[in-house]
Amino acid sequence: MKSFARLLAVCLLSWALPLAAQNYPSKPIRVILGYPPGGSADFIARTIMADLAHELGQTLVIDNRPGAGTNISSEMVAQAAPDGYTLLLGNNSSHGINKALYKKLSFDPSKDFIPITRVGRMPLVIAVNPSLGIRSLQDLITLVKSKPGALNFASSGNGSPNHLAGVLFNTLTGGDLVHVPYKGGAPSATATVAGDTQVMFGTPPVVMSYLQSGRLISLSTTTKERSPILPTLPSAAEAGLRNFDVDTWFGLFAPKGTPTAIVTRLFDATIKVLGKPDVKKRLAAGGVEAKPSASPAAFDSALREESPFWEKLVKQSGATVD
Repeated sequence: MKSFARLLAVCLLSWALPLAAQNYPSKPIRVILGYPPGGSADFIARTIMADLAHELGQTLVIDNRPGAGTNISSEMVAQAAPDGYTLLLGNNSSHGINKALYKKLSFDPSKDFIPITRVGRMPLVIAVNPSLGIRSLQDLITLVKSKPGALNFASSGNGSPNHLAGVLFNTLTGGDLVHVPYKGGAPSATATVAGDTQVMFGTPPVVMSYLQSGRLISLSTTTKERSPILPTLPSAAEAGLRNFDVDTWFGLFAPKGTPTAIVTRLFDATIKVLGKPDVKKRLAAGGVEAKPSASPAAFDSALREESPFWEKLVKQSGATVD
C-alpha cells in the first residue's frame, strides 16, 4: 500500500510540474541581489526589471540581501523552491570566486543553480582621489612603487572582483597597494571620494557620477581592449599594463531542479529585453554592456571556463574566509 502511495505521489508530481511550467508565471517573481541599493547589481536590476516584468506579464520584486560576499543571497536561492519564482542576480563573486575563497559553503555554486543567461558585462575603472595629483596609470604605478604600503585601495568586499583586480595590479607592477574592504561598491566609492582610501577598481555604475563631477579621476579600465561603453577611456593595455585583464558580469540563476520550460521562458524573455535599443542605451549610460548568453548551456560553459582564473587570483591574494 505504501509503495502504491509513493508511486501515486511521483505520478502526480510529474504531471503537476509540466502544468506549472505551462502556466508560468502566475504570480510575482522575486529577484534576490547580494548587494545593497546603490551598487552595480541594483542598477542593472532596476534598469531591466520593469521591461522584464512587462515581457513576462508579472511583477518582479527586487530583494537586496547583502552580506557574506553574496553568500546570503545565494543560499536563499539555492534553498528556494525550484519553481521559477525565486531567482538570483549573481556575478563573478557568487559563481566564480566564492568557492575558492570560502572554506565552507552551505551550497555548491556549480551544482545548486541553473544558469539562465548573463545579463551585462563591464570593465572595472581604475579611479583615484584627485588629491593624488595624477592623471595616468603610469603615474599611479610610479607613485605606488615609490611609497610601498602607503596608499590604500577600496573594494566592495574581500574576494570581490574589485579586490582581486587590486591583487593583480600589485602582482603585475610590483606595487604594494593596501586593500581596504567595504560592504558594497557604493560605500567603497564614498570612502575613496572622502580620501579614506586613495584608489579604487570600481564598476562603472558606481563611479560614473563621481568621474563626471571630478570627485574621482579615471586613469584606465582594467581590460586589454578598450570598452565599447567607455570609448574615451584607455584600456589597461593602452595605458601600459598589458597583462591586466579583469572585468565583471551579472547574470540570472534559478535553483537546481527548475523545469527546463521555465528556464527557457526566462531566458527568452530576458534576451528579448536586452535586445531592446532603449534598454541597451540605459545600461550603457551606467557603463554596462548588455551581453546576454547564446543559451543557458553556453552561460554554464562560460562559467566553468572562467572559474580557474578567479581561483588563481584568490590564491595570489592569500584571502580566505571561514
